[in-house]
Amino acid sequence: MTYSQFWYDDPELFWVYLEAYEQEQKARFEYDNSIAFLQGQYFMMAIAQCLQFSKHPKKIYPKQPFNVTKNDTPEEIKQMQFMEQRKAEMKARCEMFNKIRRL
Repeated sequence: MTYSQFWYDDPELFWVYLEAYEQEQKARFEYDNSIAFLQGQYFMMAIAQCLQFSKHPKKIYPKQPFNVTKNDTPEEIKQMQFMEQRKAEMKARCEMFNKIRRL
């Protein structure tokens, strides 16, 4: 909103600009949040690949970027289930390590 619009135009114009600004901020937050989530997914997969043990030699890091415009495919669902299984295994190993360390 310009100076002249603020002081000399219709006062209702201020509320229109305010609402537009709030909508822009909300859209920017949602965009930034989705980008951060996607980056976290890539980061999690990279760390999981680094921590992978010899009993799971399959490479799980994606060969191409995620397609965010489509729904989950069965392959992605399998990959998510595999990641959840790895997460549970790592949690069990950490608990076992903490028990040994306490002794």
